[in-house]
Amino acid sequence: MEQLTRKGRKASLVETAAPMPDPALREQIAARAYQLFLQRNQVHGHDVDDWLEAERSILTEHRPRKRGRA
Repeated sequence: MEQLTRKGRKASLVETAAPMPDPALREQIAARAYQLFLQRNQVHGHDVDDWLEAERSILTEHRPRKRGRA
């Protein structure tokens, strides 16, 4: 099964599926998505975009940073 990404490229649903984050992380993502909704003056129809942007932002903040070798 395939879907189109936002840039029009085909991607497998299996490749794009992410594991469900823990409940605390999910709450942070939901809160950030709601902030994005409010910033858009509560215009409906962008819920998936808001969720994906919030998820990307939160998960990037929680990603362990790679340390360079000395």
